[in-house]
Amino acid sequence: VEAATARGILVANAPGANKNAVAELIVGLMLVTARSIDAHIDLLKAGRWERSAGVEVSGKTVGLLGLGNIGKRVVELLSGFGIRPIAYDPQPDAAWAAAHGVGIAGKIEEVFAEADFLVLTLPCTEVTRNIVDRSRLALMKPTAVFVNTARGPLVDHQALADALKSGKLAFAGIDVFDKEPPEETYPLIGLENATLTPHLAWYSEDAAWDIRKNIIEDCIRCRDGREPRNRVNKCGCGCKK
Repeated sequence: VEAATARGILVANAPGANKNAVAELIVGLMLVTARSIDAHIDLLKAGRWERSAGVEVSGKTVGLLGLGNIGKRVVELLSGFGIRPIAYDPQPDAAWAAAHGVGIAGKIEEVFAEADFLVLTLPCTEVTRNIVDRSRLALMKPTAVFVNTARGPLVDHQALADALKSGKLAFAGIDVFDKEPPEETYPLIGLENATLTPHLAWYSEDAAWDIRKNIIEDCIRCRDGREPRNRVNKCGCGCKK
């Protein structure tokens, strides 16, 4: 953005175009990990009739780290499950939270400690990098499920693997990694209580078209001298500021 601004190039983005796709995968990972669906599918394919009791999402406390477009959509999708949503956000939308029954935590540690399902939807910045560290993971319930579809560097993945191996955390659903694709030495590969997906949360046919549509529409607005809907810089290019 800085380089583009210095050259008088306008930068706009398309926020929210993939919120449904990401939120739906989050709910999917919650259900898959809570009931070990993927593990049971693999067992049955291997000819083994084995079952283990999972836990239900209904009635549980869902903690959200981040209450932006995606976090809000997760709350909406889970409303039918009768969950208790709590959230931490540096700049929370208090009015929206109140209208949807979301408790806003004063400290991020409160969400770690109370959540039965912890969902990470924060952007990756210097402030949020490694925000899920060993000390905060230690606050979680041993029965809890952790889901990350945001960015890999938000999490200390070795600390997460250690928590899963030691029984200090029940399950994890991970869609994003520090390096993509992850290397063979990635610490969660092979763990029975970790479900890994290849950064596909945003990747639905619907979202792909919506993103392109939003980008093209903003390009047309700029061509016609109108303000783009989601400008992120002041470029000095002569268009409306």
